Amino acid sequence: MTLSSELAPLAARFPGLTVASRNVVNAQAQASLVRQSYSNNLYLGTIALLAAVALVNTLVMATVERRGALFLLRRVGATTRQLLSMTIWQTVILDLTGLILGAAAGAASVVVVSKQLAGTWMPYLTWPPMAVIGAAVVGLTILAILAPTLWLLASPIRAE
Repeated sequence: MTLSSELAPLAARFPGLTVASRNVVNAQAQASLVRQSYSNNLYLGTIALLAAVALVNTLVMATVERRGALFLLRRVGATTRQLLSMTIWQTVILDLTGLILGAAAGAASVVVVSKQLAGTWMPYLTWPPMAVIGAAVVGLTILAILAPTLWLLASPIRAE
């Protein structure tokens, strides 16, 4: 009995059924994986971009809301350099806190997924992507806090 004679009943049940060699099936599976990888990267990039916009928007608005405190400190004698120094230290503390808490929150889900998929509690993580994400967060935080602070400090003191 040949393969085609064994598959004849299936051809009647499933119109359009074709038999392909292992090489063809593997090539189609590889092409499908490439498309899925591109889609996953596109979704991940979109989510990262939305998170970056939310981060910058939140920090800019929080910084601008502090203008009363900055003007009060300036009015009681703080120099622009002192106010910038204070803001830089607050930014450093915020970055460290955010990176530590973000890593802990991410680790909680990544460790569970690693245990389910790989059977180990220790996920395989490479340093370059983590360093890029950390640097992007630190850079965006510095930009989102220092730019409005410089803008506020460049404006004249107003009574509020």
